[in-house]
Amino acid sequence: MNSSAMKRIEIAKDLSFIPDNQIDHVKTFIEFILFKIGKTTTKTTHSLQGIWKDKGFEKIFDLESEIKTIRKELNDSILNKKV
Repeated sequence: MNSSAMKRIEIAKDLSFIPDNQIDHVKTFIEFILFKIGKTTTKTTHSLQGIWKDKGFEKIFDLESEIKTIRKELNDSILNKKV
């Protein structure tokens, strides 16, 4: 195993000994290092708006009642399933 991998393992092991009240400092320090090298850990949010567009749902006249009917059929099917 190369020295870089060994150092990562040692750091991960040592993190378990850090008191809970100091974990935020470690996280901030790591984020600072990542920021300096141009690697950000900020999570990007993705919108799911429009994923069902042009999939055929717009052709259903009363979508809510259709969903209720399908849920009831599925529920009945599960309850009547023989084990």
